[in-house]
Amino acid sequence: MGELVYAADVAGRLGLTETNNIDGYISVGDVDGLASRHGLIRDDEGRVTLRATTMGLDVVRDLAKRSVVLAAIDLAESLEVRERRAGVDALDRALEEFRG
Repeated sequence: MGELVYAADVAGRLGLTETNNIDGYISVGDVDGLASRHGLIRDDEGRVTLRATTMGLDVVRDLAKRSVVLAAIDLAESLEVRERRAGVDALDRALEEFRG
């Protein structure tokens, strides 16, 4: 699916268990069309998470490939304690590396 940026292997790199869930980024202008084509309906307990963004998908794709920071930012806001901790820890490590 070219309109969805999916960061593969991020869970493993953050010390979390891989799942069959789909968690990806999509252009804000493509959300309605994608939902319509695939029959998606809102389900807060579902296995699909679409993160609508106004940032160009080529930039998002590049960020997702370079490091785990993009996923870590999302995880840092998770309500699940282990996910949130993994996200915050990854962001801390990235900041330490950036500061040198």
